[in-house]
Amino acid sequence: MIRRLNRKFFISLRLKIFMVVAGTLIAAGVPLFIFVYSEMSSLLEKEVTRRSVAVAQDLNSRSVDLIMTDDLFALSNMINKAHAENPDFKYIFVADVNHRPIAHTFEAGIPNGLLSANPADPAQPYSLQLMQTQGEVFTDIALPIFGARLGELHLGLSYDNMRRTLGALALRIALVIGFVIFVISAIIIILMSFFIKPLSFIIKAAQEVGRGNLGYKIARHTNDEIGQVSLAFNQMIEQLYTTTVSKSELEEEVKIRKLLEEEARRNYNIQSTLNAFLNFSLEDIPLNELFDKTLNLLLSVTLFTFESKGAIFLADGDALVMKTSRALAPPLMKHCAIVPFGRCLCGKAALTKKLQFVNHLDERHEISYDGIKQHGHYCVPILSGEKLLGVINMYIRANEPFNPKAQEFLLAVGSILAGAIERRKAEDALKESEANLILAQRIAQLGSWEWNARDDAFFWSPEARRLFGLEPDKMPKRFADLLGIVHPEDREGLAKLHEENIKGLKDKGVFACEYRIVCGEGTERFLRVEGRAILDREGNISKLVGTIQDISRQKELEKTQRLVQLGILVAHVAHEVNNPLMVVSGRAQLALMEEILNDEVKNNLGIIVHECQRAKEIINRLLIFSKPSKSEAKYEDINAIIDEIVLIVEHQFSLEDITITRHYGHDFPKLLINSKEIQEVIINLLNNAHDAVKEKGAIEISTYREGDFLRIDIKDSGIGMSEEVAGRIFDPFFSTKPMGTGLGLSVCYSIVQAHGGELTYASAPGKGTTATIQLPIKIE
Repeated sequence: MIRRLNRKFFISLRLKIFMVVAGTLIAAGVPLFIFVYSEMSSLLEKEVTRRSVAVAQDLNSRSVDLIMTDDLFALSNMINKAHAENPDFKYIFVADVNHRPIAHTFEAGIPNGLLSANPADPAQPYSLQLMQTQGEVFTDIALPIFGARLGELHLGLSYDNMRRTLGALALRIALVIGFVIFVISAIIIILMSFFIKPLSFIIKAAQEVGRGNLGYKIARHTNDEIGQVSLAFNQMIEQLYTTTVSKSELEEEVKIRKLLEEEARRNYNIQSTLNAFLNFSLEDIPLNELFDKTLNLLLSVTLFTFESKGAIFLADGDALVMKTSRALAPPLMKHCAIVPFGRCLCGKAALTKKLQFVNHLDERHEISYDGIKQHGHYCVPILSGEKLLGVINMYIRANEPFNPKAQEFLLAVGSILAGAIERRKAEDALKESEANLILAQRIAQLGSWEWNARDDAFFWSPEARRLFGLEPDKMPKRFADLLGIVHPEDREGLAKLHEENIKGLKDKGVFACEYRIVCGEGTERFLRVEGRAILDREGNISKLVGTIQDISRQKELEKTQRLVQLGILVAHVAHEVNNPLMVVSGRAQLALMEEILNDEVKNNLGIIVHECQRAKEIINRLLIFSKPSKSEAKYEDINAIIDEIVLIVEHQFSLEDITITRHYGHDFPKLLINSKEIQEVIINLLNNAHDAVKEKGAIEISTYREGDFLRIDIKDSGIGMSEEVAGRIFDPFFSTKPMGTGLGLSVCYSIVQAHGGELTYASAPGKGTTATIQLPIKIE
């Protein structure tokens, strides 16, 4: 196929060569210019600096005698003369040992800050400092005079004069390089013209042959390669002339070839379009979006004479429901919204499951309206085997002949769409089933899991992940990962159960266990697991499957019930024991009022009274634990309450080398609290900190606001607690002290909770302990 050259974008060979040569010279010249300019600038700057330092050193040595003889007039004349002789010097001044100027070249006095900006170093012959003032950059050269014992000399070196000289030199170099580029380019263009001119004869010959003049010959002017090309061109034209077929035969062959090419191109475009349909039918998109994309692509196809109107229907029972449409008249949108099988062309296609073609309005158009225009249709059933899924309705112009290729294309699109519809329905059913399972697990708070024995891999349901409180990528992937988050006290039991399950579960059936996990935030959760084994064909365990349930709330309720029962029992026992205990104490006190001569008896009565009083305090704590006080709460300043307590205990603590430091916040109001109860809590926590530190330690008390809560931290530098002890400190009657009752922290916990707050501990062996009280802030 012969194509004409677009002369609008034609660039002659001569111009191309010029552009290549000029570009090459510029590409080589510019970096060379930059390199030369950079090197010259660097060398000149170094030379100017070296010469200036030499002048400054000469002035420095000559100024020694003038300063020592106090000849300041001669000193001033010397530096003024040096300043006037060298245009690169911005200033020169001499300062004494106290940095006071004794001679300078400034007309209006030395600028502020210049005297101390670059002090001379007695250990160095000179020092350089780059400075800037009023937009001008210069270098200050400082030299010590006689080892700085007579002062220092400063010389300001400006590079502006050097840069002006360098700029003029650079311009001359650039002009020389430009002239060289121009001359070389001109020489090359002149030389190329000699070689390119013969090509014009070949171009002219080609143009003549293109017009059909097969008798045109090129006159041979040279004996070089271009002459050889001219000779070969003449021989080619002669051969072409002798082998040319008749015009009619050539046109017929071209016509047949065009028809074959057009058919191949059409088939290729049809296949490409079907591939596009197939690609987006596999995308994970809703059916409505799939129908929209299908119709849009059908209406954009230029292979057939489809109108820009159409619709896609989905079968629903014995009727078609319109799912998407384009450019339909409002009456059709209304009457064709639901089309029963057998009615109009779309209904007939659905009923017969065969394509319906019509190219004009006739009795088969049962749905019509006033003013309807002549048109035709391809109504294509969407079939999955013998099952009807829907209908595609494409509009064509009136009297348009039936096109078998269009029928084949539309049936292929219907087949692709049928597969996509069936796949979507299956996926939707599966998703609905999975969603129902997830919902059921969420309602029952019951997750599912699966462990593959072959590769030691876990699968967890979404509800199981929620129960663990972990992101999907943080869930245990192997059994060892699961043991890593199980509470240390439960790991051995779970590992033993897992080993027994793998070895002999097929003889036991279903198994169940309970264990604790430690979540990312350090909280514990109780989980109940039930499962069973899945055996392979050989009877070996291939996997374990089961359910998992969070029973933390149930465990808390059980603990609460036990505490309530314990509280009732404690209150009853306390009341029963208190009365006889008071009788014993009272009798002992009455006996002590008598004159007792036996010291041992008197001492024993005193012990009885003391121990009865101690027992009474324990009983009072039991009563507080079983039934916290309901005394009236008032708005109090928590910092003042802590100060009162510290004043009481600080002296006793200091005797044991224990210091108390306070860090108070003031960005919170007074708190609605029972001051006596909060005092009891803080005293108890300080005593615990004292016992943990023992001696030569520190206790730090901090108060600050944290959201809607006031936070009180009591931190000690004591021995700390193990994880096991920290988990039981709030349990009634649990104590690590030999004479402890185990009720102190239980009472404190009850008091703080009664105030709507939280009491927590953070500790580690050897790293001290921090007790934290959080109390709600309520506005007065």
